[in-house]
Amino acid sequence: MEIILTRETDKYMSLDKRVKRINNIKPNLVISLHANGHEDKNESGKEIYIGTDK
Repeated sequence: MEIILTRETDKYMSLDKRVKRINNIKPNLVISLHANGHEDKNESGKEIYIGTDK
């Protein structure tokens, strides 16, 4: 298994750019982890997206 990050900093990358980068890599599996923040420190969230080539 090889782990590839779509970005290595906290700089915003558009969804379109991320999808293009992932499609260029042609992975068998994509797991997208998100730790969402908000200016109100009482608001936060986590998201996990999973995709395969099937």
